[in-house]
Amino acid sequence: DMNGQQLADLLESLPGSSIEKIELMQNPPPQYANSEGGVINIVTKKGSVGWTGKASVMAGTIGQTNANINLNYRNKKITFSGVAGMNIARVTGNSYSLRENQYKDSTNEFETISSYTNRSTRPNFRMQIGYEMNTRNLWSLTVQGNGNWYENSSLSTYKNINRFDEVWKLSQRHNRSEGNNVSVQTQLGYTWFGKN
Repeated sequence: DMNGQQLADLLESLPGSSIEKIELMQNPPPQYANSEGGVINIVTKKGSVGWTGKASVMAGTIGQTNANINLNYRNKKITFSGVAGMNIARVTGNSYSLRENQYKDSTNEFETISSYTNRSTRPNFRMQIGYEMNTRNLWSLTVQGNGNWYENSSLSTYKNINRFDEVWKLSQRHNRSEGNNVSVQTQLGYTWFGKN
């Protein structure tokens, strides 16, 4: 249930020495029935012990900043995987247009000036803990959440200018929206492996 970025962070922070084999399942078993196409199964080595992790920060030229951290731990019975990130964006823009209408006896200009600012902060996290009771019984707990805090505003000014360069009509429109949402999901799973 990871999104694309969380999966990429997990794979990049996983050391090659902890991978036992990689399988391509073109006809996956029933537990992958919801997945389209084939399944890539990455099998890690049993009993690998220790921490691995990765941290990344990105800043863009149009007002976007992104920070992520990924931590993994494994011992003989317990596995832990945690991903947390924050995406902050502040995008601004403006536009200007001048339209001129010419008539037989007059000229009319229509001037439009507009600007906007969009801000958003989107945190996300995912944490999974697995406990192997024995080779045939496995428990797992997954908690993940996403949030979005946003504030958008725009200002538009409309001017009609007559043939004497005088403003004879002026109007402004200011739109603003703000809000937030948070979603948290928890999943508890139990897997039993048959003899085969």
